[in-house]
Amino acid sequence: MVTSSSNRVDFRTLQSICDLRTVARHTGDDILRRIAAGTDSPAPADDLRHLIQTGGCRIGDPQGFRLHNALVLAAALPDDDFPAFLAATTVLIADRLQHGLGSDDLFWHWDAFREHYALADPQRRAVILQGYDRMAQNGLVNLEDPPSPADLLTEERAGVADALAEEASVSAFAIRAAFDGADPDAGFWATHCTPYLDPYAPPVLLRGIRHLLESRPDWDPHDGDLFDPAESGLPVIRLDLQVP
Repeated sequence: MVTSSSNRVDFRTLQSICDLRTVARHTGDDILRRIAAGTDSPAPADDLRHLIQTGGCRIGDPQGFRLHNALVLAAALPDDDFPAFLAATTVLIADRLQHGLGSDDLFWHWDAFREHYALADPQRRAVILQGYDRMAQNGLVNLEDPPSPADLLTEERAGVADALAEEASVSAFAIRAAFDGADPDAGFWATHCTPYLDPYAPPVLLRGIRHLLESRPDWDPHDGDLFDPAESGLPVIRLDLQVP
């Protein structure tokens, strides 16, 4: 179970945290060992896996904080170990969004490595840049040159719209129509999105819902509700991460 936190967050921050966790949880043990090497712990890779899997990427105690310097270092060495660089970055952003013990706001990381983030696969790239955007929106970092709207998209609209056009369902049509239309009405999320957040939903509908959320930054499908990232069963869009 994720370490409990009294910090409740808006839906978009929650979605970002959960996406960052998914990327971190798809990190292989060999990468974790490389990140944690040199940490003052009898089993540093196990501690890092525990932080990611059980702690939800939130540094909440001294044992977790012992990993912080190793994470910051790995997140600053893209040319030495790119997979470790990406994984460490996702953990640090997730910790920041959850108001964990990580003390680095990642301002200099953004300034120095934004071009490296762009080299990641589309899903990881979008997750990391969405994380930075949420940190900026939440006042956790001051980015002089924040991610552009195009940076925040996993994929371009045309491909998603074409895929939805091949899906013969009312929800596929409604999601596609919402790309360029007015803000979805109050019942849109419950009718056309919530039923497709489970693992058995057609992947194309998940792509459409994710693109809608990414491309409509002012849309709040939960009308200001706040959520505890430590809870289970959160109403977020599943990230079908492609392992490179």
